[in-house]
Amino acid sequence: REKKRPPGTVEVIVGAHDSLNSIALKFNITPNKLVQLNKLFSRSVYPGQVRTEFS
Repeated sequence: REKKRPPGTVEVIVGAHDSLNSIALKFNITPNKLVQLNKLFSRSVYPGQVRTEFS
């Protein structure tokens, strides 16, 4: 079953050199908002993770 993402968001696969800050910068959003939106327990992201970002 496919998980639905909130309207106005995109899914991003974390790359080898990505960080929470670099992803946030690409989407003009704060790292704290990414943590909140993705319900993260830490600020660490790992290559291959799928994250939902505001577009």
